[in-house]
Amino acid sequence: DNKAQAIAGFSSADIGHLQWVSDSRLLFDLNDKTASEGERIYAPGLFAVDRDGTHFRQLAERANHFVRDGMAKKLLPWHTFMLSQVGAQDSEWVYVTDNNIAGLGDLRDVALLRLNTLNGRTEEVSRPGDTMGWVLDNKGAPRLTYTLDKSMRNIYLRDSGNDTWRKVASFDTYRGGLDAFTPLAFGPEGTLYVISSKVKDRAAVHTFDVATGKVSEQPLIQLDGYDFSGRLIMRGDKLLGIRYLRDAYDTLWFDSDMKQMQEAVNKLLPNTINMIDLPTHAETANVLVTAYSDVQPSVYFIYNSETKKLDRVGASRPNIKPSHMGAEEEVRYTARDGLEIPAMLTVPLQSSGKNLPMVVLVHGGPYVRGSRWGWRSDVQFLASRGYVVLEPEYRGSTGFGEAHFRAGWKQWGLKMQDDIADGVKW
Repeated sequence: DNKAQAIAGFSSADIGHLQWVSDSRLLFDLNDKTASEGERIYAPGLFAVDRDGTHFRQLAERANHFVRDGMAKKLLPWHTFMLSQVGAQDSEWVYVTDNNIAGLGDLRDVALLRLNTLNGRTEEVSRPGDTMGWVLDNKGAPRLTYTLDKSMRNIYLRDSGNDTWRKVASFDTYRGGLDAFTPLAFGPEGTLYVISSKVKDRAAVHTFDVATGKVSEQPLIQLDGYDFSGRLIMRGDKLLGIRYLRDAYDTLWFDSDMKQMQEAVNKLLPNTINMIDLPTHAETANVLVTAYSDVQPSVYFIYNSETKKLDRVGASRPNIKPSHMGAEEEVRYTARDGLEIPAMLTVPLQSSGKNLPMVVLVHGGPYVRGSRWGWRSDVQFLASRGYVVLEPEYRGSTGFGEAHFRAGWKQWGLKMQDDIADGVKW
């Protein structure tokens, strides 16, 4: 019936991340948007509540403690964090991490805890040393972890139902190499998918042979001109598709039924990129559709795959009028030493595009990707005032290949700065 019910909120903080624990229970942390960017990652707290607002419980401490009558006083430490992966979602239990942080943000190791969100009880998962990260399989069980010994990253795997960890790979974290990879996910059949840069300088999705310790020679998916960034879309015992980022976020479907559903949704919403998110379990014909473009902030719909009807349920910024926004495109220009620099360029509405004032938005990091195609408030604010907006991905930025990233090494304030100036001249 499109009615919303608030089930949790605080007067001095914002809800941060959330995920389903089960069909009836939610896990979430907090975010203080009045704090500076770097401070927000610390002490987010951890809370759980049922979907009807009952059985609220604080599970982990926070810098600003929230106290409720009758709450158990023993809480997990402030450095307890949610996993980005969801678990089995079939009980009140979830997996969370205990991050051993020393000094000014120095991460020493990461332990994995199994947490009961109703009573706060925890069980620590056995580990092969000072682990730094974890991957759950598609059934929600811990299957992979890694340690860092000086510069060497050691990958450990355990078989389903077994507590014994075995080393399956080892490589230099900083120098990389053909055998280096980042774990992505386990497929329904137990296949380990990884991200590797062994082909054409671009990070791509490969499979990893746990018996030989080798990354596959040919990638499952490789994006022309971009490193792979995204996730696998799985349900039940099938890999359905891949959500990925090129200039914008989009989806590649392997499953024929999902291809047909995507085509049907696109016909109903022809002016936007339409991303379909599936429920974890297939008890319903409903899917979530997020529609967006460079001039349209995200709008959310429920699509019923049986009735073929689309029901709008909400919008991120309902007062924005797409017809008033400036168009955005990805461009590439050549720096003075010949290196190709990707950038986003937004031109004000109803302008010739010539002899206009310009603002260059320079991303921080610097070793991050700065922008993607889509609606953004700071860009459109400037465009609405008549400015062209240029967002260069100068050398040292990530997402455009290893060579582009490494070209920024020891070039802070030097060639990185030239890339920005060359963009202005272009």
